[in-house]
Amino acid sequence: MAKLSSAKDRQKSIDVNAKSGGEIIRIEDGHNWIALFFEDYIQGFIHWIKIGDKTYRRPCEAGLDGEGWAPDDCEYCALALEQYELKKLAKEEGDTALEKSYNEKGYKLKANYAAIFKAVKMGTVLKSGVNKTTKRPMKRYLPDLEKLQVGKLSLTDAQLKTLFKLVEVNEETGDFPYSFIESGKDLENRPMDFKKIKDKDSNKTYTEVKEIIPSKKVLEFDIDEKDIPDTANEFDIIDDAEKIVALYKGESEIEDEGEYEEQELDNTATGKGKGKGKTKELSTADAEILDDDEIPF
Repeated sequence: MAKLSSAKDRQKSIDVNAKSGGEIIRIEDGHNWIALFFEDYIQGFIHWIKIGDKTYRRPCEAGLDGEGWAPDDCEYCALALEQYELKKLAKEEGDTALEKSYNEKGYKLKANYAAIFKAVKMGTVLKSGVNKTTKRPMKRYLPDLEKLQVGKLSLTDAQLKTLFKLVEVNEETGDFPYSFIESGKDLENRPMDFKKIKDKDSNKTYTEVKEIIPSKKVLEFDIDEKDIPDTANEFDIIDDAEKIVALYKGESEIEDEGEYEEQELDNTATGKGKGKGKTKELSTADAEILDDDEIPF
């Protein structure tokens, strides 16, 4: 189990990505108020195998040590490698469309890094008022404590690095980004706004978590301990790879009761986003405008 407070753990999480059961908390476009129950997180690599209208979530057998790539040991890695080999054949034959298709299939089959936290997501309320200094109208997005979703927060490599910035000292000034945060323990039960937006200074067409802004306050959530999800088995290997690969290749029929999950992933190569999930979350578009005395936080 890695910790946000450990510089060694943070560096290991970064290094391992140099090449590379509870409800899932999704990070929507816009403002997302999320609090971590603990600074501890579990990490590994996950394959997402899309077959028809289902997406199967399967841990990679390569694990952290193998950096999510072991075609000789992991059947899903082998399946990804097979697509890249077919891509080479298509290129040799001059079939550009087929080459592009196999390249995309291989990319989507490769394992993605994930750091999983036990967390709670709050709703979003929009506060409108007047700036005390400029007297101009202003709006602020704040957490709605009446709308809570307890679950597992899965962060990509890029998102985790953004979170790391909150607990790392500036080498030039010797200061932390926020005076009230000096370690990962200071992030526990603290609402943080995961701002997922489009980068205005690039030609990227998808949104990313560009900034995480912590609240000055730490809250006590009235949540039963039994409702906090168990993440210990998130990367346990599921012994059905042969079956899933056969389904992917069309050598077997898809079963209706197949276990699967869908999760939004940051895309750094294709520029295409997914985003279908099992539950509808409260997004910025659902925010309400409240008077000052109605703000819950």
